[in-house]
Amino acid sequence: MTIKKTAWMEKIANGEIPKNKHLAILLSLLPQQEKRTLELEQYTTPGNLASRWINEIYNSIGNDFANYHVIDIGCGNGILGFGCALMGAKSLTLIDSDSEAIEIAKKSQQMLAENVNLDIEINFINAHIGKSAIHIPDNSLIISNPPWGTQKYKADRPILNLIFNSNAKEIHLMHTSKNNHLIPFANEHGWDEIKMIKADFMIPALYEHHQRKNTTTEIICWKFFKPSEGEV
Repeated sequence: MTIKKTAWMEKIANGEIPKNKHLAILLSLLPQQEKRTLELEQYTTPGNLASRWINEIYNSIGNDFANYHVIDIGCGNGILGFGCALMGAKSLTLIDSDSEAIEIAKKSQQMLAENVNLDIEINFINAHIGKSAIHIPDNSLIISNPPWGTQKYKADRPILNLIFNSNAKEIHLMHTSKNNHLIPFANEHGWDEIKMIKADFMIPALYEHHQRKNTTTEIICWKFFKPSEGEV
């Protein structure tokens, strides 16, 4: 997908870190998956929320993504992972169980390469979390908007098991504010938490059971870290 380039796109193409509003625009322009599976709860994070969250992460790590291998689990079109890549991540791995989502993420990569010269190591993995062996390097920063389990009970557990049993440097996770299992689960596995963002998540009417055009639900974006590595 080629779009009309602007002056700020040229600056990003030349290595400048995008401003929040420009990152939101770029992420909103990424191609979307047409066919989605309700059981997988495939809702793309809105561009403005993704940009806000990624900028919060960027600020929390000292404005330096360059030391991190970013892993986006349940990546969809790659919006979260590519946002981190545009902010300077060392490398990016995109993981999703849906092969069509991976193909859309590849189209996202192509669009960003053409328009803002995104050129970092990117790995695409089509794998079922909990069934396939997934390696998480020790110096990774994991970011994920997993299924929340509203359609299928404990749909988030395979991803939670993977990430909280890993040796990742940091974990950044979006989840509905209504859940009561996430923090105890993380704490049981030795992770502490910081609440980064509380916001409304817009849910478009994508599936047959939706009665209204759009709805919203409150989400929280969490940062998880091992006590010796996080804030006191």
